[in-house]
Amino acid sequence: YYRVCDNGELCTTSQNYSFKVNECVLKNVLVIEEHTSENQSGNYFNALAGDYCVTAWQVDKSSVPPVDYASSFNAVAWLGGSTWFSNDDNVSSFIKTFLQGTKRLIIEDPNLALVQGNNFMQEVTHSNFDHSLYNYYGYVPLDISLIQTTNHPLFNNLPDTMLFNNSLSSNAISLNPVDGGVVLANWSFNGSITPAIIASTTEEEKLIYLPFVSTALQDNQPALIKNMVEWLLTDAQNADLTV
Repeated sequence: YYRVCDNGELCTTSQNYSFKVNECVLKNVLVIEEHTSENQSGNYFNALAGDYCVTAWQVDKSSVPPVDYASSFNAVAWLGGSTWFSNDDNVSSFIKTFLQGTKRLIIEDPNLALVQGNNFMQEVTHSNFDHSLYNYYGYVPLDISLIQTTNHPLFNNLPDTMLFNNSLSSNAISLNPVDGGVVLANWSFNGSITPAIIASTTEEEKLIYLPFVSTALQDNQPALIKNMVEWLLTDAQNADLTV
């Protein structure tokens, strides 16, 4: 319980509260969310519940986490959200520093390429900005979907084509893979096919880049989140980029 008093010594006491803390012994995942008002981290908690220990970090309330702290987790998900973020130097510095070592990282951010530029994109995501689907034709296309390009663990229990609700993502970016980046899914819209999800592996890192907010995949989002984390944390042959 707690007791609160004012300057006149008038006090009030709360009712008793009790809680139990259980140690989580599963692999741990840090979900870093730039905009807590969007509550994207809640989707990761729900998708990973029971299989992983999930911790959330709120950038808009506590700035970026210390790299040493983030590095203590088995995997990290960076959720940029639909809102443009102003603290770009801190974001760029954190991600670059975090990737110096053996790291497992998901970046989910529809505006990262527009904010950080192609030098950052090439170094970090192994891709370059091509165009935004939302303004390529001067309007937001309504018939967007994601199509798998390869048989990959990322798409376990997911359909070959996933509908994309553009009202749930502020942007959707088409990419060009560079420096070992591999296209795992393409955008399909207005008769065009362009690269979407990019992944990369080196001896030091495993990375998945989603240039959109995964909430836009609606019912397919939980399986995608779980598959991404599973792939990041699996070193077996079936977790290679191509199978």
